[in-house]
Amino acid sequence: RIDLGGIGKGYAVDLMAELLEEWDLDRALVHGGFSSVLVLEAPADHDGWPLTLSDPGDPSRVLARISVRQAALGASGLRKGDHIVDPRSGQPARGRRAAWVAVPRPEVARLEARTNEGPRLAAAAVADALTTAFMLLSWEEIDALCEQGPGLEAWILAEPAEARQGEASLLHFGGSGPGSPPATRKR
Repeated sequence: RIDLGGIGKGYAVDLMAELLEEWDLDRALVHGGFSSVLVLEAPADHDGWPLTLSDPGDPSRVLARISVRQAALGASGLRKGDHIVDPRSGQPARGRRAAWVAVPRPEVARLEARTNEGPRLAAAAVADALTTAFMLLSWEEIDALCEQGPGLEAWILAEPAEARQGEASLLHFGGSGPGSPPATRKR
């Protein structure tokens, strides 16, 4: 059984952002629930929309503060139980509590979406798909994908080692290099 709910929700967020742009509303945040967000231009006097990544097990624990513009942010996690299953093994995802992915909206694609009936933008759908994949892929695979995707960033909340009890650690991938991060970490 395949549930495209998350990806479908991301795509609906993409379509809403395109509609807002058609109406010449270019400063907006489209929120499709806590797992699917797409931002256009930031409010006046801001470098981006301020967003937080919080521990799904303790939402009062802020893991990172980011500032985002012209990007989609997707999230996946195990708060709802073992619903993410690795198709390679048939086993539930293990070793991490949550994943967040920021995907930039390419400028060329945005301009073409306004003038063509071609493929629609899908940054939020892609972000939603990648967050689920990043719950399953190895650290090396995540790092390689972030290196290959300009502006692609990921934050993974890794479970503490079984031998050590303690807080899970947040790992950050991608987002380095000139002009790449549509999302930047703030302390």
